[in-house]
Amino acid sequence: MATVTRQEGTIVMKTNSGPTLSSGTTTVTFGGYEKVLQAAVFFEGPNDNTYAYEATTALGTNIVTITFKKTDVTAAPASWSLAGDNDLNAEDIVVVADCI
Repeated sequence: MATVTRQEGTIVMKTNSGPTLSSGTTTVTFGGYEKVLQAAVFFEGPNDNTYAYEATTALGTNIVTITFKKTDVTAAPASWSLAGDNDLNAEDIVVVADCI
Protein backbone atom coordinates (compact mmCIF):
# COMPACT_ATOMS: atom_id res chain seq x y z
CA MET A 1 0.00 0.00 0.00
CA ALA A 2 1.37 3.43 -0.96
CA THR A 3 0.31 6.65 0.77
CA VAL A 4 0.73 10.37 0.09
CA THR A 5 -0.52 12.93 2.64
CA ARG A 6 -2.04 16.22 1.48
CA GLN A 7 -4.26 18.91 2.99
CA GLU A 8 -7.61 17.41 1.98
CA GLY A 9 -6.75 13.85 2.93
CA THR A 10 -4.39 11.02 2.17
CA ILE A 11 -4.03 9.39 -1.23
CA VAL A 12 -3.87 5.63 -0.73
CA MET A 13 -3.31 2.97 -3.38
CA LYS A 14 -4.24 -0.69 -2.98
CA THR A 15 -3.78 -3.56 -5.41
CA ASN A 16 -6.05 -6.58 -5.50
CA SER A 17 -4.57 -9.46 -7.49
CA GLY A 18 -7.01 -11.83 -9.11
CA PRO A 19 -10.25 -10.67 -7.51
CA THR A 20 -13.08 -13.17 -7.28
CA LEU A 21 -16.27 -11.36 -8.15
CA SER A 22 -19.64 -11.96 -6.56
CA SER A 23 -22.44 -10.88 -8.91
CA GLY A 24 -19.88 -8.70 -10.71
CA THR A 25 -18.68 -6.91 -7.57
CA THR A 26 -15.73 -6.88 -5.21
CA THR A 27 -14.82 -4.59 -2.32
CA VAL A 28 -11.60 -2.92 -1.19
CA THR A 29 -11.36 -1.72 2.42
CA PHE A 30 -9.12 1.13 3.47
CA GLY A 31 -8.73 0.17 7.14
CA GLY A 32 -7.24 2.79 9.39
CA TYR A 33 -9.16 5.53 7.60
CA GLU A 34 -12.56 6.86 8.56
CA LYS A 35 -13.87 7.64 5.09
CA VAL A 36 -13.07 7.39 1.38
CA LEU A 37 -13.88 10.71 -0.29
CA GLN A 38 -13.14 9.68 -3.89
CA ALA A 39 -11.82 6.59 -5.61
CA ALA A 40 -10.58 5.58 -9.04
CA VAL A 41 -10.17 2.03 -10.32
CA PHE A 42 -7.56 0.95 -12.84
CA PHE A 43 -7.52 -2.49 -14.41
CA GLU A 44 -6.65 -4.28 -17.59
CA GLY A 45 -9.37 -6.55 -18.87
CA PRO A 46 -8.65 -10.11 -19.92
CA ASN A 47 -7.03 -10.74 -23.29
CA ASP A 48 -10.37 -11.39 -24.92
CA ASN A 49 -11.41 -10.13 -28.35
CA THR A 50 -15.09 -10.68 -27.63
CA TYR A 51 -15.74 -8.54 -24.54
CA ALA A 52 -15.08 -4.99 -23.35
CA TYR A 53 -15.14 -4.28 -19.61
CA GLU A 54 -15.98 -1.26 -17.44
CA ALA A 55 -15.84 -0.56 -13.71
CA THR A 56 -17.97 1.71 -11.52
CA THR A 57 -17.46 2.53 -7.85
CA ALA A 58 -19.71 3.12 -4.86
CA LEU A 59 -18.29 4.58 -1.66
CA GLY A 60 -19.34 3.63 1.85
CA THR A 61 -17.34 4.87 4.83
CA ASN A 62 -13.88 3.33 4.24
CA ILE A 63 -15.03 0.69 1.74
CA VAL A 64 -15.02 0.97 -2.04
CA THR A 65 -17.42 -1.37 -3.83
CA ILE A 66 -16.44 -1.97 -7.44
CA THR A 67 -18.92 -3.29 -9.98
CA PHE A 68 -17.53 -4.72 -13.20
CA LYS A 69 -19.65 -5.00 -16.32
CA LYS A 70 -18.93 -6.43 -19.74
CA THR A 71 -20.40 -6.23 -23.20
CA ASP A 72 -20.02 -8.47 -26.22
CA VAL A 73 -18.35 -6.25 -28.83
CA THR A 74 -19.40 -8.61 -31.64
CA ALA A 75 -23.10 -8.13 -30.93
CA ALA A 76 -25.22 -5.23 -32.03
CA PRO A 77 -26.61 -3.37 -30.27
CA ALA A 78 -24.17 -3.52 -27.36
CA SER A 79 -25.72 -4.65 -24.09
CA TRP A 80 -23.92 -4.43 -20.73
CA SER A 81 -24.20 -7.20 -18.13
CA LEU A 82 -22.42 -7.99 -14.88
CA ALA A 83 -19.01 -9.59 -15.29
CA GLY A 84 -18.83 -13.25 -14.36
CA ASP A 85 -17.39 -14.33 -11.02
CA ASN A 86 -14.15 -15.55 -12.65
CA ASP A 87 -13.81 -13.04 -15.51
CA LEU A 88 -11.04 -11.04 -13.83
CA ASN A 89 -9.44 -13.68 -11.59
CA ALA A 90 -6.17 -13.55 -13.57
CA GLU A 91 -5.99 -9.73 -13.56
CA ASP A 92 -4.85 -7.05 -11.11
CA ILE A 93 -7.03 -4.13 -10.10
CA VAL A 94 -5.65 -0.97 -8.52
CA VAL A 95 -7.78 1.37 -6.44
CA VAL A 96 -6.52 4.89 -5.70
CA ALA A 97 -8.53 6.61 -2.98
CA ASP A 98 -8.61 9.98 -1.23
CA CYS A 99 -9.06 9.00 2.44
CA ILE A 100 -9.54 10.89 5.68
